[in-house]
Amino acid sequence: GGDALTIAHTGTTNFTDTRVDGFSDWFVTNVSASGGSSLKVTYGHGSPYVYAEYVGGTPRITFPAAPAIWSGNANTPVLGVTINNRHYALFGPNGSTWSGIGTATLVNNLAGQNYFSVAVLPDNTAGTLAKFQQYAYSFVTNTQVGWTYDKPTADVVTTYNYTTVAKQGSQTGTLFALY
Repeated sequence: GGDALTIAHTGTTNFTDTRVDGFSDWFVTNVSASGGSSLKVTYGHGSPYVYAEYVGGTPRITFPAAPAIWSGNANTPVLGVTINNRHYALFGPNGSTWSGIGTATLVNNLAGQNYFSVAVLPDNTAGTLAKFQQYAYSFVTNTQVGWTYDKPTADVVTTYNYTTVAKQGSQTGTLFALY
């Protein structure tokens, strides 16, 4: 709805081609392209993160109005923002900075990198932001669900596995919820 944010691209305002680039059991990756600009976005059921990779531009995050910034500033890679009582974290790479603070459009300069992530947060506390930042650069690349059935006890055991790549740091975990 009108209370969300949009993950956009500084290289183009309109992608001429969008395709599914890959999928796994509960994640999907789309690639949108126009000329030399592309945006690869990965997201999945139960994950608070959207992972983005940029070619030919940088993240342009748009809101219906200027969000309240409760953590970070133009010179920090991570921002905690609130719009219409919904809390988000914007995770630029180490060394990246922001332009557009105080407006409805925030642009991250990526500091020579090509990755970026956004998370929806349950609240706007420093502790929550720190926990989500811990996993923000651990991009999910595959998900797989498996089952075993023990006939004598009629027990079904379900295992949910994910594969990640650390875009920054060495964290390989992630946060997700089953529902």
